[in-house]
Amino acid sequence: MSEKKFKKFNNNNKENNKKFYNNKKNKNNFYKKKYNNQYKYQEKSIEEYEKSYLKRRMKEDVERPICPICNEPIYIIEEAIRHNASGELAHFECILNEIKENNIADMEEEDKIVYLGSGTFGIIQERQNGKNTRFFVRKRINYENRKVKRIEDDADPEEEDLFNV
Repeated sequence: MSEKKFKKFNNNNKENNKKFYNNKKNKNNFYKKKYNNQYKYQEKSIEEYEKSYLKRRMKEDVERPICPICNEPIYIIEEAIRHNASGELAHFECILNEIKENNIADMEEEDKIVYLGSGTFGIIQERQNGKNTRFFVRKRINYENRKVKRIEDDADPEEEDLFNV
């Protein structure tokens, strides 16, 4: 009796496996399930991923810098830029709005302010040549001063001369 039970529950039979995989319908269904489950979790949009990331960052118990413009904590420090007047970190959106307010006179209706990189913003204009659309930078606004590196107070005066470029 024990041998019959063992045979009944033994899943290592090569014959049963061959029968299962030789059946074309079973084989196709197996691969479809395998590959469809692989991409099951990638159905979220970018906005959903950003929301979940922000929720995680907001729950962390870390001391956060406060934006000098809007007086709210900065949750994503990687997206912050140093404020010109105070030298503290500020939200990228707050600085962008501040630059828009300061340069309203220089802008036309179709102009946009964009971040060009390395602490530089620009007022750009779209120009169309037939089918091609090109962007023209009308004005560059250097916001962050990247040339001078900050040095700790306990540094030697000789080393300061080496770091100031």
